[in-house]
Amino acid sequence: DIFQDCDFMPSSLTDRPEIPVPNDDTEQHASEKQNRDGQNNYDLNACTVSPQVLKPLLKAPSCKSQRSARMKCKSAILTDTPEKTYLEEKKEEQDAKNKKVLKRVLSDNK
Repeated sequence: DIFQDCDFMPSSLTDRPEIPVPNDDTEQHASEKQNRDGQNNYDLNACTVSPQVLKPLLKAPSCKSQRSARMKCKSAILTDTPEKTYLEEKKEEQDAKNKKVLKRVLSDNK
């Protein structure tokens, strides 16, 4: 072998479990192998102990990303005067509402 097991250690953080394939033969062989290999992967009487036995490395989180919901609206030319004034009014209403909430929170703390 050209590579040793220690060469692949950095990739162990991002290893993903294989997707199980529904196959009856594979399940039977796997259950037989588990019955035979019911022992731990490491020997307690061994003199050398790897750092992974003492403190295993953390696994990387799943690849699913959370997307933020976008505000849905019709397509428009936003620099056009009626659309621009409408958006400015809407923004002012939002700012006024946020300012009221902030004032209420600050006055409640006193």
